[in-house]
Amino acid sequence: MTPQITAAPDFAERVARAELIFLCDPNNPTGGLHDREGRDTLIDLAAAAGVPVFVDESFLAFTPAWPDSSAGRGLRGNVIVLHSFTKILALPGLRVGALVVPPAVAATLGPRVPPWNLNCVAQAAALAGFAEHDVLLETPAAVASARGALVEALAALPGVARVVPADANFVCVRLAEPHSTTVTRELREGHGLLVRDLADFPGMGPEYLRFAVRAAGENRQLVLALARVLARGEDERGAGLGRPGRRVGAA
Repeated sequence: MTPQITAAPDFAERVARAELIFLCDPNNPTGGLHDREGRDTLIDLAAAAGVPVFVDESFLAFTPAWPDSSAGRGLRGNVIVLHSFTKILALPGLRVGALVVPPAVAATLGPRVPPWNLNCVAQAAALAGFAEHDVLLETPAAVASARGALVEALAALPGVARVVPADANFVCVRLAEPHSTTVTRELREGHGLLVRDLADFPGMGPEYLRFAVRAAGENRQLVLALARVLARGEDERGAGLGRPGRRVGAA
């Protein structure tokens, strides 16, 4: 979301026609933060038209935008903000998070919340995680440092056409050849690494992969494995060979 998009002649009309606007911030799978002026213009236009805006900020705590630039600050009556604590606290199996909503929305949603929707183990784990204030405050800078080194290494690999600029704890790359599914399989089966194949992701395609930003040693392991997989693919194409599921020489 940028000022250029919100300045489009028909933008206000398109917003007014919506029943609900969903915004992922940072965006997934590219990892970029939305421009704050553009985001706020969208929210204001939606508020004037009575359209609710749902903002997914599950990864915002990994970025320098947290907490001051959250859409939950000075919450407007048409804004709903989602936070998934399983990301920042590394608790994926416990499914704990929060919805920040205006009082009127809370009154409507409250009776619809299932009883015992959050167990005591998840609550205890979340409280313990949030008690580590220093770790939480240091996370955005640590992620930025690790991401910078990873992006630089990925961009230098033959077979990587572009690394999409990101602000989150994951990066999206465009491969020179449309064989993301094959690369994903070879990283998993040959190197024990799980990455996100974006071949079926709306707006992406078989040239795109998403990688998590992890510790320096794990990032180096990923880069070395990816380099081997891509180099092997280049050798096979050069020899006129193919593998099941690979489109050799596709543009």
